[in-house]
Amino acid sequence: MRIIFELGGEVVIVKVMGHHILFANSTTNFQQFAPIDGLVLKKDGIIKEFPDLEGWEPGLMRKEAIRRFKEKIKTLDTEPKIQEYVIKEFTNMGWTLKTIQKEGFRPVKYGK
Repeated sequence: MRIIFELGGEVVIVKVMGHHILFANSTTNFQQFAPIDGLVLKKDGIIKEFPDLEGWEPGLMRKEAIRRFKEKIKTLDTEPKIQEYVIKEFTNMGWTLKTIQKEGFRPVKYGK
């Protein structure tokens, strides 16, 4: 399944394959998908999601945020629950859901 989000002209594609989540954006020309470990995470975004990490050294803060994200994904037992979680997290950060495409189906558009 592919979920496409947009924020201020930037587009991100989130690929959900079971409990594996990969990300692509214009930097990779939407051709290469990377796990969350390969993403640049902003300190403000991490603290917004995990306020208890404020004051941590940036490298440790990033590693802990990634660990918590992966653990959360492991607790979700179905792809629709993972999809719901990803959509909730991205929309909470200001991203707009544009499209969801399940494997073998046409994309379903959302928003404007």
